[in-house]
Amino acid sequence: MKTPEAIQQLARFLDDERGEPTKEQKDRYIKWAQEQSSKSDFPFVAHGQGLCYDMVGFLDFALEDDSPVLDLRKANGGFLADVIAARKRLKTWWASDASLKYRQPPAAQLAPEPVPPKIDMKEWLKAYQAKKSTAAPSSQQNAPQTTSDSPSWLLWGGGALTVVCIVWLSSQRKV
Repeated sequence: MKTPEAIQQLARFLDDERGEPTKEQKDRYIKWAQEQSSKSDFPFVAHGQGLCYDMVGFLDFALEDDSPVLDLRKANGGFLADVIAARKRLKTWWASDASLKYRQPPAAQLAPEPVPPKIDMKEWLKAYQAKKSTAAPSSQQNAPQTTSDSPSWLLWGGGALTVVCIVWLSSQRKV
């Protein structure tokens, strides 16, 4: 999960505003939360379900000890509660040189291609023909002897049975 490619893909969602509530919706959420806080011991103000906020925790998890929001997570017992502040800090980190190793990963080095084996085709052909000639008589001795006439009685018998059935069915038909 800590590969530069995975971190690049997660970080590209930091600017994704889809699912982010509008200012009116945010005001309505805050008003609702204030009303609920007077009725309950559990005031809950949620951030929008924007992809940018959902990716904060995933990106923090992928970065592990390199995360710029590590202190926010450690202060809350391993849980990243303030995703709005964490997102701002992650966006700043992503634009800085500290994230350069993730934004511009080193070019992949291809493994050297192995040298193709050199095969002397004349020698291989001689060995193949010798192997084929020694294997040919034994394979012919073990092969079962079949004749092309053996299944013909099945065809004749099936045809005769079909004719008998047709004649019998037509005789049973009442006019």
